[in-house]
Amino acid sequence: MSSAYLTRSSDILRALQSPESPLFTHFPTPALSSSYRFPFIERSYFEVGPEDEGKSTLSRLRKYWAFTGLIPTTAASSILLASELRRWTFTGRFYDAVVTNRASAQVIVQIISTVFGVLHVIIICLLINYSVRIKIESSPTSLDTLRLWHNMLSKQVDWTLPLTLLLLLLGFLVFCIIPTVLWVGANTPIETTVSREQPIQISSYSNTSLLTQSYRNGSGPSGGASLNNAKGYFTYNIGEELLAPLISSASSATTADGSVPQLPKLDSTHYTYSGRSYGVGSSVGLTDNNILANRAVTSYAFQENGYNPIVSCIYNTSSTFALSTRSQDAGNTINVASGFLPNSNGPTPETGIYIGFGTQSIVALGVALSPNATGRIVSIAAGDNYPNLNNTQCNIVFAPTLFQIHVSTSNRSICVRPTSSPSLGNVPNIEPTGFLTYVATYQLKLLSTAVAAIYSSPLGDAFNTSIDNFRSSTSVNALPDNDIALFGLQNSIAALTDNILGSYAAAQLQIAKTSQPTTASIRISALKFGEGYYIYAIFILNSLVIFAVLFEGFRTKMWRELQDDDFMDFRDVMVGASRGGESIARAVDEWERRIKEWKGGRREEVRGLGIKVGRGRIKGIFVVKDGRKWVLARGLDRRPSREALTSWL
Repeated sequence: MSSAYLTRSSDILRALQSPESPLFTHFPTPALSSSYRFPFIERSYFEVGPEDEGKSTLSRLRKYWAFTGLIPTTAASSILLASELRRWTFTGRFYDAVVTNRASAQVIVQIISTVFGVLHVIIICLLINYSVRIKIESSPTSLDTLRLWHNMLSKQVDWTLPLTLLLLLLGFLVFCIIPTVLWVGANTPIETTVSREQPIQISSYSNTSLLTQSYRNGSGPSGGASLNNAKGYFTYNIGEELLAPLISSASSATTADGSVPQLPKLDSTHYTYSGRSYGVGSSVGLTDNNILANRAVTSYAFQENGYNPIVSCIYNTSSTFALSTRSQDAGNTINVASGFLPNSNGPTPETGIYIGFGTQSIVALGVALSPNATGRIVSIAAGDNYPNLNNTQCNIVFAPTLFQIHVSTSNRSICVRPTSSPSLGNVPNIEPTGFLTYVATYQLKLLSTAVAAIYSSPLGDAFNTSIDNFRSSTSVNALPDNDIALFGLQNSIAALTDNILGSYAAAQLQIAKTSQPTTASIRISALKFGEGYYIYAIFILNSLVIFAVLFEGFRTKMWRELQDDDFMDFRDVMVGASRGGESIARAVDEWERRIKEWKGGRREEVRGLGIKVGRGRIKGIFVVKDGRKWVLARGLDRRPSREALTSWL
């Protein structure tokens, strides 16, 4: 119920009860112009009293000030849209602050989103308020409809409303929640990643002085420089000083379930290779401090030239490399593995000495003791405890290859993939003299002599573990035992060669300090504001609200007919209810009795009740019946067939 209309109800009552006023005619102008103004009577009919001077319409500032709430919402939605289209991200201190204080950040997002959502709802409600106040100036409105508007604008549920109006009310209240929900989705910081490029140092063999200085007069590489620091133990004498990790890698080269093996990096950086390392990626954890200093880095990738050790193993029953026992004068037994290999080019056979109670627990590896030997071949002579390894022979081809290396800093894993085919021959050789491939192969012989034991061979046990795992894998159901043994052995030799090459590369970085730059592509954790579909939705919603404001402003000529009185103001409602409201009801009852006596010159339908009005134009306040309800209505200066009636009760 409109408060402004009830405020002047006592004057309406006086006018209605005046014996000088014929039924359904306008109020006498002189009786009202001296003191009161009726918001439901056009200004041209009555003058405004002195106390209401300047209050006939809202001032511009008061009428439009609430629409300024669209300024921050438009700015925010536009910035969010630009951030989505241009893929803006935020790192550094802002990222650290949000990640460290997630709960506080979410509270701030909720507060900001609520403010923006409330601004949208306020503006929508203001448009409804203005529209309703102008509408009831020109057409009848029932009390149920006024209750609907009142509950919509006050955000409360009136369960006594008719079902149709109640559903409209509930739908509107649900709609009022949507802006805040959309703002939360558009404002919430979401983790993403961005790519950047940064230089990184990788191993180089431009200076091989430390690599070659341990080579003494054709007797093979032994000894060599070493370094122990917080990042690990680094040496050029790999086969004799890195026994445990090498043996472990040989046994882990094949998994029992056929999955990709996870092979630890041979240092203290705690990185693990997912699959083969191919001897590259040694710089990870050693020379990437400039990358790891940024805690937001999740991964990085780079390319590195290296060797792809392609291993193929066979049984060579004609091999002359075999085990034998020699006795010394002191009675000590010395076991010897000796013989010529297919690529031996010296006058003497390849020889290795092993300690033990006989040859049954020995697994000996022999290589050609010459850097100029053709190819890199490893022959194996094994005792009776390892018959499946005896007379096996593995050929290793070191094919220059370009590798793509992906490093995950979060779970400390390294994944190496060849990016070029070794057969193309278009990748530069990282050590053209061939000395690196020679010493890498020779470390296999040193490994076998260093781990010789009295009762068993740790190296032979590692080979057999790989073979047994290969046999257990689901992909080898129909292979013969010899083929299974060769495949398992092949994987172990490849893993050993990879780790030996990687250890030499790490020694070049840490001991020789020889490196070369390359570019790494870094993935950094960052934050972006909101999901794209929420940002688009809130921008569209904001645009629709702006369009609605402009459309209503144009339609109502900037709300020119809007009066100061607001039916949502409870003060006007209470004052009006106390001033003659009951008397108006009694007067209406009296008019119901008198309405049948009124005669006019023309019949016109007014809201379902047939009444007669005089020819010409209708002016004044009228009482008409709308169904079972009596309402006060004002006729406008129009033709009787087009009159508009405004209800006040």
